[in-house]
Formats: sequence, structure tokens, C-alpha cells
Amino acid sequence: MEALKMKEGLHILNGDCAADAWKKCGFSGEILVWRENYLMGKLPPLDCPLAEFERIRAAELSRFVPTVPEDRILAALRKADERVLALRGTDSVVLWFDACMYDQMILSRILCLISSLPERPAVFLNCQNLSWDAEAFRLYRDASVELSDADLELGKNAWFRFVSGKTMPEGDFTRLSFLREALDRYAEETPDAAGLGRTQRELLLLVRTGANTPFQVFKGMNAYEKYLFMGDSQCWNMLDELAERGLISITGSDGKPLCLTRAGAPELNAAVILPK
Repeated sequence: MEALKMKEGLHILNGDCAADAWKKCGFSGEILVWRENYLMGKLPPLDCPLAEFERIRAAELSRFVPTVPEDRILAALRKADERVLALRGTDSVVLWFDACMYDQMILSRILCLISSLPERPAVFLNCQNLSWDAEAFRLYRDASVELSDADLELGKNAWFRFVSGKTMPEGDFTRLSFLREALDRYAEETPDAAGLGRTQRELLLLVRTGANTPFQVFKGMNAYEKYLFMGDSQCWNMLDELAERGLISITGSDGKPLCLTRAGAPELNAAVILPK
């Protein structure tokens, strides 16, 4: 399929930083910023009605972002879903994502929603192994490829795989190559005999080998992941969970237990993480 030239239509981006970079480029077209993090909290079952899915996800996300009201999170989730479900056969949508597991889960969710439409719009994907800044948008502005109905079906089945943990979907991943890798990486989050997934084991290893501040641990993940997917807030949450399980200790400058997800910048800078 031929590459898509920049044009009018809906453009879905993977976060506020990407949206800011897009605006700097002066591109035309409507943008929708997707802010969900499907790696945090539980995912509702496949047969969950959409409204209930959104409610459950809002409740889950509010646990990790206590400063944002749950109703505000819910409104944002519904707005994003409704915009995608409002697409018609005469519309076009361009999906701008990167190679990491975080982005690929979002991609599969959006493709699942689109696949449910009675009239499918023209869907284009621009997926690169990079962070979408203004330079990247300008460089790859004409690199989008059109997805086929088979690609949309494969994306839907990938979402089913993420949610259910069932067998890998079969199909041609040529235009969704990073999605295949993300599915393989996500499978490694299945808890082992100790109840730990791969990311948790990596965090523990970093602490046990000398990374004793939140930012050292966060930066240390570069050594373990082909495609970095975890933001700092998710890292703080996972470290807090490990502390709750008694596998590490997190203290502030006063030596008292500290919860990273509720700490301010000075507290984070002074926090100490030690193995137990």
C-alpha cells in the first residue's frame, strides 16, 4: 500500500508531549491525544460492556494518580472512545505510535474499537522506533501506511490476547511488526513462582546491584528493555508495590517509610531504596 501524504483527518497521538510537538510543526487536521496506560491496573474481561469498561479503568487509574479525580479520568476515557466510535466510512484516521509495549497496547485497543464500526474509515499507521518530537514528525510525516481489514482484525485479536492471555493471534504482522514483539514482551509479565513478572524482577535486580535512588532505578531500566515503555510514575508505583510486599524498603531523608507515588519532587530526590 502506498504511503499517505499529510492531510486533513483525525490524527491520534500517544500523549501530551507528542501533541505539543505536533502543534509546533503547524500540521493541519484534528488531533486526539490518547492518555490511557493499559499496563497499570487490571483490564476488564472481553465481554465487559464499554461503559463498564471505562468505569473500571477510571477507578483503576485513579489509584495510581490520586491527584486527578476519578470522574475527570472517566470523562477523558469516554471522550476518546466516543471520538473513535464516531468515525464513518468516509473518514480517515492516522495513528502515530512508537514501538514500545505501552504504545502497542493502545494501538491494539484503538484497532479493536475501529473493527467494531459498521463502516470502517481509512486507517493509516505511522509507527516508528522513536519518541515523537517535532523533528520526528517532520521526518516521518509521509511515512504512514494504510492498514487493511486483515490488519484491523489482527489488531483486534492482539487486544484480545493482551486482555485474556490466550494464544498468540495468527496473521501477517508485516505492517504491525512492533505489535508482535509487544505481545511477546507482555507475555513475560505473567507472574513466576514468586508472583513476580519480568519488570518487577528487573527492578529488584537493579536495587540489589546498587541502584538506591528512584531515578537510578528508573534510568537503569535502559539496560534491560529493547523498547522502553515505562514512565516514571509507573516505575514509582511498581517500586511501592515491591515495598508493600516487603521485598525492598523505601525511606525518606528522615529514615521513615516513603510512598513514591505520593511524594513531592524534594522527597523523591532524597528517597533511598534498599533491598531486604
